[in-house]
Amino acid sequence: MVHLTLVPKQKCFKLTTEDIQHFPFMAKLQVDEDKEATGKRAPIDVVCVIDRSGSMIGTKWEYLVQTMEDLSGLLQEYDRLSIVSFNYSATRDTKLLRMNDKGKKKVDDTMKRLKPGGDTSIGDGLQLAIKVLTDRKYRNKVSSILLLSDG
Repeated sequence: MVHLTLVPKQKCFKLTTEDIQHFPFMAKLQVDEDKEATGKRAPIDVVCVIDRSGSMIGTKWEYLVQTMEDLSGLLQEYDRLSIVSFNYSATRDTKLLRMNDKGKKKVDDTMKRLKPGGDTSIGDGLQLAIKVLTDRKYRNKVSSILLLSDG
């Protein structure tokens, strides 16, 4: 079974007559696994591509940091995560880390060190993420790139 929870980030919303309105929500997706039927799930490699441009300053950055904390908490010891961030250029902030206690602490420390500012170069971030996955020596069965950006 799949559970989707939407949590509003504001207590009140002002409705207007504008055609489009934006309301910030945190989405949490949880999948119940039948361990007897499936056994343990396949290990995953995730490269998070993080927008640290100037447009992310403030609430957007706080949401992004919270999302990374939530993701780190969901990953298991046999999963791996790498952080690539970008503003006017891209940097590989962590290698693919096993998500044991040491790896989760490294992700947390890296997120505390990163600060938003500068221009946006999503293309550079995605190219570097692809390189991280292409160049890895060991490959988990499932891999993905997760882009965290305001566009």
